[in-house]
Amino acid sequence: MKLTPRFTLVFILYAIALLAGVGVFAYNSGRNSLRSTTIAELEGTALRKEDNLNRWFEAKKLDILALTTDPGIVSQATTLGMTVPASAEFQAAHTIFVDNIQPHMATSEFLEVSLIHPRTGQVLASTMPEEEGQLKADQPYFVNGKTGTYVENPYYSSTPQSIMFTAASPLYAEDGHLLGVLAARLDPESLDFLISRRTNLHETDDAYLVDPSGIFITQPRLLTNPAVPEREVHTEDVGHCVQQQSGVMETVDYRNVPSFVVYRWLPERQLCLIVKIDQKEAYQPIGLFGRNIAVISVIALLVAAALAIALARGLTHPILNLQGGVARFANGELVLRLDETARDELGQLAGEFNKMAEALAEEQTLLRRHAEQFFNLSLDLLATVNASGQLLDLNPAWEQTLGYSRDELRGQLLTNLVHPEDLDIITVALQRVTNETAARFECRCRHKDGHYRWLAWAAVLSAQNQLLYMAARDITERQLGDEKLRQQAEELEYSTRELEQFAHVTSNDLQEPLRLVSNYVQLLARRYQGKLGQDADEFISFTLDATNRMKNLLAALETYSKAGSGDKEFAPVPLEKTLQRVQDNLQVVLEDTGTIVTYDSLPSVLGNDIQMTQLLQNLIENAIKFRSAESPRIHIGVRQLGKRWLFFVHDNGIGIDPQYTEQVFGIFQRLHNQDQYPGTGIGLAISRKIVERHGGRIWVDSEPGKGATFYFTLQPTESWLPAQVPAEVARPRSRDTVADRATDLI
Repeated sequence: MKLTPRFTLVFILYAIALLAGVGVFAYNSGRNSLRSTTIAELEGTALRKEDNLNRWFEAKKLDILALTTDPGIVSQATTLGMTVPASAEFQAAHTIFVDNIQPHMATSEFLEVSLIHPRTGQVLASTMPEEEGQLKADQPYFVNGKTGTYVENPYYSSTPQSIMFTAASPLYAEDGHLLGVLAARLDPESLDFLISRRTNLHETDDAYLVDPSGIFITQPRLLTNPAVPEREVHTEDVGHCVQQQSGVMETVDYRNVPSFVVYRWLPERQLCLIVKIDQKEAYQPIGLFGRNIAVISVIALLVAAALAIALARGLTHPILNLQGGVARFANGELVLRLDETARDELGQLAGEFNKMAEALAEEQTLLRRHAEQFFNLSLDLLATVNASGQLLDLNPAWEQTLGYSRDELRGQLLTNLVHPEDLDIITVALQRVTNETAARFECRCRHKDGHYRWLAWAAVLSAQNQLLYMAARDITERQLGDEKLRQQAEELEYSTRELEQFAHVTSNDLQEPLRLVSNYVQLLARRYQGKLGQDADEFISFTLDATNRMKNLLAALETYSKAGSGDKEFAPVPLEKTLQRVQDNLQVVLEDTGTIVTYDSLPSVLGNDIQMTQLLQNLIENAIKFRSAESPRIHIGVRQLGKRWLFFVHDNGIGIDPQYTEQVFGIFQRLHNQDQYPGTGIGLAISRKIVERHGGRIWVDSEPGKGATFYFTLQPTESWLPAQVPAEVARPRSRDTVADRATDLI
């Protein structure tokens, strides 16, 4: 897109963004202001209605209290309480009592007034004949009305299916004794009128009362169904209010219409007061405001577009001239300088460009000098090679490394220096090199005196001039060192096999003479037991014990020599099944010692199934042997440690002094005498050899009297491939210091 339409488009987009931002801000501000005003108005209405409700209840108290102080009513109530209900005197008093009540009912908004006997709770007289004779002893207004003036909170009664609430007050005789309770049932329509009376004359404002069960106590103005009080309302605001909360929220009302709602819990009346207005009506003024903003924005946008086009045409001509000059400079006309005579910003820009061109020329000169210095000072061999493979530029390191001067090598083929056996390596590597991918390879190059030196090469192709930029480093010493390490590793492996074979042969060769000595000592014991004296018997016993221990040591030595060998390939071993097999093997010992073995869910590992069984069995037997006075408790757990599994075997035995935690893994190493804990002292040494053969580490953490925890690491099966078992897994490593194993744990 050219500059003029681009500039115009940017200006218009900026105007759109600015107008949109201002419009949205003004709209949101007005909307928020309307919301705050509406909520404040609703809260004020709720407070006024709550105050009117309290005044209304107080007025009802005064109305019922006025009846109890009327002399005529008191006189007739005295007569009614002292005469027999069926007598003529009672009937006369009853008629006069009702006649005296009637004038007060219209002015006091009473639907029905009754006189209740103070002890029995029976209605003695009522403006509704069907109420006479009814018992009201269990009614709250009767109970509370005997002691003072009381107005009952409104509630929904299912029997008459209407809202009920009653005012009551004690009726005293002239001498002060209680004649009865005067109860007046209040008219719910007067309460409806009080609550629903409109104050601000909005179309959708409404107010109503709800009891703790969610039933309408007063008729909502926007619902004309007379059966409304019979139903429950389950709106969100009512749900909060019946939990004795007060607040404001935006939610749907009983008509499922979005509204602003103020709800107040009236603790004295045990009622919810709800005041609301529809959101649509509340936000109606802001809609008109938004339309006005849209019209103004369109007009302003048209004006901005016209200004943008005019301004763009005035700016693009000198900018295009500047663009053409920069393009020529970029194409190689480095001596080009722009016209900077204009006194506006574009003239200043041209002047700054000219300064930049001068600085760039100086910087290029300086960079060229620095590059030449680095090229000559580098200890690595640096060179450029053309497409024919000829050496062009070389640094002095070539003479220091291969003995040739730069003049001797310049123009020569690089392949003339390469060892004949390495020609294929360099040919393939250079064929794959591109301007994005560097080729890396190692080969031998001939020194001027005739011997060859190993060089590690890196080469990259320059697409601009089609030259290879190559760097080489002398790695002859490293190659010789690697070869020496390989030879030493092979010698060490050979020595290890020789030692294992020697241990195996030695243990087998010593078995026969040891068996001969043992047999003859046993023969001496059978023939001469008790005949050669007590000392001789002890000497024979000592000799038998020694031969038996020697036999056990030789057997253990053979077992140890086999632990690091085996032709079976590593495969996945489910350790949980292996542990079950170990428990079966040790079932008798576990039951005799009362040992309890617990374990986590154990994974599969890469290893030798038989040796995994021997490893777990050795560690469990070790825990049982060195148990404390308590019954042995052994737990086997596992954690993931990097790319390996970290297993641990914890017991509650006698523990190990920290200074001996390395010694216990040595062959034939014992911390206790034979009488205390019999054995050969080779179990943990075999365990270490098995773990290290599997590429892991084993160590122990313990204190005397606090049990011991043996840790060991093994490889998981996720990375297992039958044809790709790493050499370090198939061959035990030699690192066995405590620091090394602690590093593995970290």
